[in-house]
Amino acid sequence: MENTKIVTVLDIIEELRNTTSLNEKKEIIKKYSHLSDFTNTLKYTYDLTKVFGIKKIPEYSDKTLEDESYLPLSRALFDMEEMLIKQKLRGHAAINFVKNIFENTRPENRPVLELIIKKDLRCGINLKLIQQVLPDLIQTVDYMGAVPFDKKKIMKIINTNQFIFSQEKMDGEYSNLIIDNNSITFLSRRNKIQNVPEVIINNILQALKIFKENYYIPDNIILNGELIIEGFPRLQSNGMLTRIFKYQEYLKDNKTKQAEKSKAILEEESGLSYEELISKIKYYIWDYQNPKEDYLSRWILLTAKDNPFIQSISFFEIVPTKIFINKNNNFIDDQDNLKMILKSLKPWLYQIPLEPENIYKKLMNHFFELIEDKKEGSLVKSAKDNWKSGKPVFQVKIKLEIEFELRIKKILPGDPGKKFENTLGRVWAESEDGLLGTHISGFKDDERDYIWNHQDLFIDKIITVKANFISKPKDNDIYSCGHPRIIKYRDDKDKANTLEEILEIQNSVMQVK
Repeated sequence: MENTKIVTVLDIIEELRNTTSLNEKKEIIKKYSHLSDFTNTLKYTYDLTKVFGIKKIPEYSDKTLEDESYLPLSRALFDMEEMLIKQKLRGHAAINFVKNIFENTRPENRPVLELIIKKDLRCGINLKLIQQVLPDLIQTVDYMGAVPFDKKKIMKIINTNQFIFSQEKMDGEYSNLIIDNNSITFLSRRNKIQNVPEVIINNILQALKIFKENYYIPDNIILNGELIIEGFPRLQSNGMLTRIFKYQEYLKDNKTKQAEKSKAILEEESGLSYEELISKIKYYIWDYQNPKEDYLSRWILLTAKDNPFIQSISFFEIVPTKIFINKNNNFIDDQDNLKMILKSLKPWLYQIPLEPENIYKKLMNHFFELIEDKKEGSLVKSAKDNWKSGKPVFQVKIKLEIEFELRIKKILPGDPGKKFENTLGRVWAESEDGLLGTHISGFKDDERDYIWNHQDLFIDKIITVKANFISKPKDNDIYSCGHPRIIKYRDDKDKANTLEEILEIQNSVMQVK
């Protein structure tokens, strides 16, 4: 009787390596999709939420065991999830655990485990390709973005909705919050775990436990939002959050020196103790990912500032939102329910029926209110559509990108004690009439020294600047612009734009009359 060779996971990986055709790779994945060891290998390798916390494979003895004594691959992966992914072991204890796993696993499975831990099977496949063949194997948290500003798209939202959201566009650290029974996970846009401090996670879990005693809440919730540190500019806040995540990772890995250094930098930059700093972290919810549910639950979450779920967790805030109504299609049939909701929304609702063009002007006014308050912009959303992955046309971001010319008036050094203290830090540029002025930084390192050492060549030079908006600070007579950056130097021009010309450019882009 002819012996049939048992196909190992390593055999399948080799088969995938032996073809460059994506269609053939898909067929191979499909052919072996009935083998749990193979599908688990795919899952543990390409699911970015499954982080082992081991960056280097420890040295292990290449010993052989009695056949029945070997640890099956499925059991090795289960144990690694329990002890490593769930972070029951870290540092040296985790390294010793992995060493033991390798020494007790079949020799042909050891290179497979190495590839799994390194999160790449090195056979020319990726998450996207796997999902095309096995769409339900690896769950990912999708992203709903917004299409760029276009008046026609906004008018379509206005003409097909009775209610329109105008939501503040924030610029914090993007984060998906996964609430799964008694588990809390924060994920970046790319589905990588954000190491939010344990004290925050424990506080959320405790609040949810109390909340569930009085209210129903689904077992699984996905919130889209942004993490910010109150009292700090968004750019600085985002940088500190990244360092906080890294600090937490160092602690879990028992990397004491790196953790202490990271903590010291955070405390020096913020002027606060680490505990004070993390107490200022907030999670702003700007959407509820519920593609399989009725839009009404999403609508209520977005509009109800007195939602008991939000109030039960002090860490949560709702992104500031205004609601505009018109006299077009109704989408709520239950008038009593509608009246109850409207009553709860009074502080944030324009309650008179408006013509479409008037609503458009109100939306633009809200946008300018935000940028005058040095916010990034706004997001216009349809109220009658479900959450949808991608960039649906019923969600439009209003964020200016306008170009104009300014004149460099001052060349300034970097801040004392910082990297660029003895060279170019930023320039001060003005409109031709001096009624608009702004600091511009973000130069390449090789530019800085040259400009600093040849200032006479750059003072009074005309530059093209791209910015997100023009606004007049309440405490200053000089207009400024948001997020300015140099596009190019204009040797062909000897005059910058005046403030009036710049405002005309902005109004033209915004189509505001």
